[in-house]
Amino acid sequence: LLFVYLGATGDLKTRLVNSAIYCLGPLLILGGWVWFIYDLSGMLAPTTRVGYNLVQHTGAFFEYLPDEYAPIRDTYLEYRDARIAERGVQHNTIWVALYDMAEASGLHFFSLSRELQRLSWRLIAEHPDLFLQSAIKGWVDFWKVPVIWDATALKSEVLRNAYVPLAVLNRVVGILANLVFLCISVLIVVSKRVRARLQIDLFTLSIIGGVWLISIFQTIFEHGDNPRFLVPQQMMVIYIVARSLWYLARRIPSSEAWIS
Repeated sequence: LLFVYLGATGDLKTRLVNSAIYCLGPLLILGGWVWFIYDLSGMLAPTTRVGYNLVQHTGAFFEYLPDEYAPIRDTYLEYRDARIAERGVQHNTIWVALYDMAEASGLHFFSLSRELQRLSWRLIAEHPDLFLQSAIKGWVDFWKVPVIWDATALKSEVLRNAYVPLAVLNRVVGILANLVFLCISVLIVVSKRVRARLQIDLFTLSIIGGVWLISIFQTIFEHGDNPRFLVPQQMMVIYIVARSLWYLARRIPSSEAWIS
């Protein structure tokens, strides 16, 4: 809604009306989906997996649950320890443990998710420092550009050999763009001069703020393959970086002027 409003033209009333009309479609789609989830599971949320997603954080300190939750706790810890021994991290343990956890607790998929959500919020309230450590790491991971591909999908060895360096180059460029984006974000907040030089308007600011908001929001509810959440936003990051560099170069008449 914010992007549509800031991108609209006309007076305040016209912009509000146009924004409201534009948002009817997305609201109907999202509202219909939330209603479907509610009708299916009794959970008023866009997903039935909130509890499972939160365990991606709280699973790291699941042993702090009291003995009254031993069936759920101990089943998860068994899978978690095996996962850490195999891969070094506990990420995504829940997706292999949930079936035995459901059997041990006598809960079905939806009710187990609700129970894990409740237990996770309890653990977060009791151990906010541990949750914060996990959330910060998830936020950092968000900016690590993922390269997801299956080498076996390319039957040609020549193409496979050619794709590997391209994939590496793509990740290097993406990570550099993300670093520049973060630097620009900080500079435009602390420096009025930088904002003026890069001609940061409200629409551009809303894009930057939107990416930041998503980076924070996603790490609150998930700690697994966090880089995948940046994929839909990556072009916005590239746009902000390219736009900033263009305005920066445009304001520099020559290299000598820049040095001086």
